[in-house]
Amino acid sequence: MKKFSFSFQYLLDVHSAKEQAAECALQKAVAALEDAERALKAIVEAGARQTKVIEQMTGVVQYTDYAIHRRNIDYIQEQMSGYEKACRSQADVVEECRVLLRKEVTSRRILENLCKREQSEWADALQNEEQKQMDELAVVRWSRQEIRK
Repeated sequence: MKKFSFSFQYLLDVHSAKEQAAECALQKAVAALEDAERALKAIVEAGARQTKVIEQMTGVVQYTDYAIHRRNIDYIQEQMSGYEKACRSQADVVEECRVLLRKEVTSRRILENLCKREQSEWADALQNEEQKQMDELAVVRWSRQEIRK
């Protein structure tokens, strides 16, 4: 029966790939959050402009003009609340991606430490085996010398 061989490198490769996927997901989530924040900033600026227009209306103002601007402001405020909600949900997604990335990095580091410990134990065992063989060889040489005397 073939002897089972185990390699930490395969596991390290898998964990590295999972870590890279988590980094990519985090980058995409951060980019989406930045896009949502830019859109929110643009709509806030549009609301500020519309408010300034209403504030600059002086003298006799037609009710229809005022109503149109007021409806625009109401619409912009609805849009702002939608964008704020989108920003909050995207921020939650970013935080989830960060947690996942942290978990993957920790997992990979644990596996690397385990791999290093396994390698050092293997090297110690190999050194002990070599020392044992050298001791046996020294004993054989010494016994041959004693026999010749």
